[in-house]
Amino acid sequence: MKFQEAFKVFVKELKKDPELYQAYKANLAMAYYDCSHWEGTRDSHKKRHAIGNRAAEYFLQQLLKPVEIRKINKKE
Repeated sequence: MKFQEAFKVFVKELKKDPELYQAYKANLAMAYYDCSHWEGTRDSHKKRHAIGNRAAEYFLQQLLKPVEIRKINKKE
């Protein structure tokens, strides 16, 4: 299976399975949380979680947004 085909399946499953979507959102949010902790941010635990959750939601919404696919004309 080519990457493009696999990615289509991934996006389709992410859209239709709320538990899978939530699992990805949680993992993305925790990546932000962990990095901010390691960097020694002074933000509170609550604020890091809030920012991480918003960032994860934003990322997933952008990932799942329909895009127009255009072919690029290559000059030879």
